[in-house]
Amino acid sequence: MSRNSGSNSDADFSDRDPYRQDPYRFEHLLREVEKDIVVKKVSYSAVRRMLSWVLREKRLLALALSFLVLTTMATLMLPRLFGYAIDDAIIPKKWTVLKMLVLIYLALEIIRVFTVIASNYCFAQLGQKVVQLLRVELFTQLQRLPVPTFDRIPVGRLVT
Repeated sequence: MSRNSGSNSDADFSDRDPYRQDPYRFEHLLREVEKDIVVKKVSYSAVRRMLSWVLREKRLLALALSFLVLTTMATLMLPRLFGYAIDDAIIPKKWTVLKMLVLIYLALEIIRVFTVIASNYCFAQLGQKVVQLLRVELFTQLQRLPVPTFDRIPVGRLVT
């Protein structure tokens, strides 16, 4: 069977695909998109404004950070626990101590998993609340603008 005789061949597809006919067209479109993307350095005023929105939710931030600290503490205790297990239980063959260390290990893992989930949840909630505050301030500002502003400036430029 020849290459062009099938209905799903590459040759048939390349006849319909404008990017295969002219590979420079895609590069041209990519350059056009890159012109719209402006890379700016992060300004300190923007960071301060973002921090002010985050600090409005002090309780949630404190809760998320405390879960993060607990996660770090539980994670750092695990290697030490293995050291104790090897030095104080396995080498001297104290099996009751080893059983106790295994239970402590399981408890630490449960605590670590719980705190990771709780920390991620709290940071996600914090992010959602900051975005909500940002949107409310944006739309409040848009509602204060005079009507001729909307006639003069395109919607995409106005919101960005």
